[in-house]
Amino acid sequence: AAVRAVHAVAEEFSALDPAHREAFVANAGHVEARLLDLDEELRSVLRPFAGAGIVQFHDAWSHFAQRYGLEIIATLEPFPGREPSAAYLASTIEAITAAGVNVIFSEGQLSDRSARVVAESAGVGLVVLDPLGGAPGPTDYFELLLWNAARIADALKSD
Repeated sequence: AAVRAVHAVAEEFSALDPAHREAFVANAGHVEARLLDLDEELRSVLRPFAGAGIVQFHDAWSHFAQRYGLEIIATLEPFPGREPSAAYLASTIEAITAAGVNVIFSEGQLSDRSARVVAESAGVGLVVLDPLGGAPGPTDYFELLLWNAARIADALKSD
């Protein structure tokens, strides 16, 4: 999807500024190559964990998980900005236990209160991912995805 977006942006810029079309197209080609390299690197990092179940804080990782062979077992906050009910958390704990998941992924930008409660109740670890990036930490898209993949791999390796 990102590769298609890069080309769409290059085409749009080219339409707005035809004199620089060559530069836009060339830059899009460079970005596409970097994205394809990134995709292969992410596959390499996560390939050993294909089929592993993960628990995400909210629906930020579904596409990533699907692309790299991970299975979303549960989402702790199914409705952004709304605390899950006690019944929902109880069923999530059951799903985590049944699936043998050993770690929950929270996000640094959001309160991890419900994640901590579920992790403690289920007897699993809690690892922070970063879906947004920025300082401090990964400062571009490529670093961000590699950083998150490494965090996921390290957590699953510890299982």
